[in-house]
Amino acid sequence: MKYSLLFCLIGILNNAAAQKISLPELFSIAELSGDRIDTLLKQKEYRLMQKETDSGVNLFYYTSLERNPNGATWVRSLSYKEIVTKEIISRLVIYRTYRKKEYLELLEWLLRNNFKTIKRDNFGEYIDTNYSDGIKKILVKQSKQKLPSGVAIWAYQFEFGK
Repeated sequence: MKYSLLFCLIGILNNAAAQKISLPELFSIAELSGDRIDTLLKQKEYRLMQKETDSGVNLFYYTSLERNPNGATWVRSLSYKEIVTKEIISRLVIYRTYRKKEYLELLEWLLRNNFKTIKRDNFGEYIDTNYSDGIKKILVKQSKQKLPSGVAIWAYQFEFGK
């Protein structure tokens, strides 16, 4: 009985951890092919929810739902928009989480990897902070969002592109 409970707990923990995406993985999305992005996100248990294509502009929207039987359920989303011309492919990647712990872990990674604050704008319910390591730039947005129940929660968004 103890062993089956242990294996069940390990499975839950592995499932929960598998859905997070690290910043190095996010940065790689700017460089990967569409098929490789889709494979990476499927491995992380993200589902393609929306795909729009129109003469050189492609938009992809993925979501992940982390169910926790003993706590909160977390929603994450990743979207990327690419503009394709004969000469270049430009891509904007946006990762959103509502989990403050994950947001703080991602910020900690930025600080450990020599990212510095370039600019910070505080608009009350919206806070935008630009970070750079001298090569890469990332915009981190915090915004208060109201749920249908009227409760306000913070959303944390990481945006970058190439």
